[in-house]
Amino acid sequence: MAVITNIGQSSFKADMEGAFETIQETRTAMLDEVRSLQLAARVLMLTEAQRLAAEAGADDPRPAIYAAASNSIAQRVAVLDVESQISKLRVAPPARVEAATSDGH
Repeated sequence: MAVITNIGQSSFKADMEGAFETIQETRTAMLDEVRSLQLAARVLMLTEAQRLAAEAGADDPRPAIYAAASNSIAQRVAVLDVESQISKLRVAPPARVEAATSDGH
């Protein structure tokens, strides 16, 4: 977690860099947690599909619905993998931009 001292112009750059780094680290951690939860949900979907298929037989449409949901989760996990890799790239904070004066200088 970033320590923001907020003591004026002298700490502004360090405060902003710390805030950006914290946001990037938090994003990575949250994406990884969502990925783990999705994988757990996928296991539950597959297990329930197998249980229903064994109990209800081939005429029950629910196993196919659970299997389709499991496939959707697998696709979502693949996207989360890419997003997590992207989130690990560190982006420099924006460069300071000087305000233009009314006379264009």
